[in-house]
Amino acid sequence: LQKLPVRPNPFLLAPPFLFGKEKVEKTTNKSQRKDAREADRFFWSYLFFFVKKKILTSATDSESLPAFTDLKKPVKLNFLGSRKDNETTPTDRLSLYRIDSPIKDKLETLLALLHNLKPGLTLIFCNQRESVDRVRQFLTDRGIIAEAFHGGMEQADRERALCKFRNHSSYICISTDLAARGLDIPEVKYIVHYHLPVDFESFTHRNGRTARMHAEGEAFIILGPTEQMPEYTTEA
Repeated sequence: LQKLPVRPNPFLLAPPFLFGKEKVEKTTNKSQRKDAREADRFFWSYLFFFVKKKILTSATDSESLPAFTDLKKPVKLNFLGSRKDNETTPTDRLSLYRIDSPIKDKLETLLALLHNLKPGLTLIFCNQRESVDRVRQFLTDRGIIAEAFHGGMEQADRERALCKFRNHSSYICISTDLAARGLDIPEVKYIVHYHLPVDFESFTHRNGRTARMHAEGEAFIILGPTEQMPEYTTEA
């Protein structure tokens, strides 16, 4: 920004779904949830209208942009499209492993994996909140300090969990895909897909929590007896 002819006044914003997620999730009435989402969209549409220069960043490509961004002729910058011979991409720095669980319940397989990893921040992804709480309780009962993070928790509890994870008070955090986007958690060494991601985009965002800023990382996919490696893993 310092090299631009006219220095801007940056205004950093969280993605819309993060701004309104807690508000919407805690509203049980269907019409109220709809009103909350509409209010959220209105807020961002109103705000973007007054912002003349906009820079949008994403870990994945998108065929279209939301109408509220009001971008007429956007210019797309791809920083991974070309590189020098000595440069690496996040994919180059990420090692992906498959772990087979002999039974449908993967808890014991997860425990064995954690026992065999070298010390490092570990982010475990589950697809449901109930699974997050179950995995955390399982690890806690076996003397392993772990934090839970999902949308069903109070904001203060989520912030406390992230604080402990960031300052290494706890080396393990179990989360839904809520932690896959919009959070800056440095020095994450391991990603564990306890449940398979729903699609390639979710897979990419989960893995994007590690191998950041020229660091290396490892991702593990735990498969049950009837599960297969998704086709999108070959794209990673």
